[in-house]
Amino acid sequence: KKEDYGSTLASDEAGLSKAGKNDEIVVPEDSDGPLALTDPLEDYPRPLTKVDESYFTDALFIGDSRLQGFGFWSGLPATYYCATGFHIYKYETTKVVQTENGKVPIFDAMPYDAFTKIYIKVGLNELGYGSEENFEQTYAQLIAKLREYEPRAIIYVHAILPVTAEKSATDKAHNNPNIVQRNAALKEFAKSQKAYFLDAGPVLSDDAGNLRPEMTTDGIHLKPEYMKIWREYLCENA
Repeated sequence: KKEDYGSTLASDEAGLSKAGKNDEIVVPEDSDGPLALTDPLEDYPRPLTKVDESYFTDALFIGDSRLQGFGFWSGLPATYYCATGFHIYKYETTKVVQTENGKVPIFDAMPYDAFTKIYIKVGLNELGYGSEENFEQTYAQLIAKLREYEPRAIIYVHAILPVTAEKSATDKAHNNPNIVQRNAALKEFAKSQKAYFLDAGPVLSDDAGNLRPEMTTDGIHLKPEYMKIWREYLCENA
């Protein structure tokens, strides 16, 4: 159901019935699920490789409405802590995750040591707010806290996807030159955090680097049928 996507309620197969602080997932000894390194920073950086969708069963996606739509329409079996207007400067207080007791901020719902991959996609909503230094400082704080809760998790920093040429030409903040500039900074930031930088933009763009207009109705968000391209990119780069 659409209203359920992004839910923190994990399946019984994952070993966790309810998400909350300090809950711990116990993986059965005979589990065939993907295993992560005990230390995700060991031998960083490791080469990206192709995986199947089972890789994402213990993955967490954190981000804005674009990632929220991906969670609903891509069919990728992961956990999604996403919301329209999600803002990194308010990650500690924004009520994002649906629980039995209503929506709560991400760290009020996050189980301990449950995820071995975390994908973060932020930055578009923050364009026009604060400095790049402040943005990266807050982002680094988020990653540090995630590593406290999920010590085995590999961190992926996802680039901001482009907008259409029409949207870019009419928006002073959310335009492709600003997106390109922030993505260049995010690439270097990811290295400084020993995280893996991913950019699905090129597979969704025209030759000029603009989001292809047939893929969107508002110049920003992907139509459901194009989520498979993004999904395939993530499976090719893990």
